[in-house]
Amino acid sequence: MTNLGKLKYFLGMEFVETEQDLIVNQKKYASEILARFDMKECNIVVTSVEGKFTNIAEGESEESVDGTLYK
Repeated sequence: MTNLGKLKYFLGMEFVETEQDLIVNQKKYASEILARFDMKECNIVVTSVEGKFTNIAEGESEESVDGTLYK
């Protein structure tokens, strides 16, 4: 086994380490896909992602959900 240093790219994902976080993005992969289909000049749309999403229906608790049902 060889130490190749800090992880930067793996399976099309870029890893950037800050003091508090590890940020993962796929900018390079997305750019390659856009170039492949000649869409480099397409319109950009920002889509926000909701953090800490839970899929528990109203009135239920985490204990009442059968975890094996969704595995």
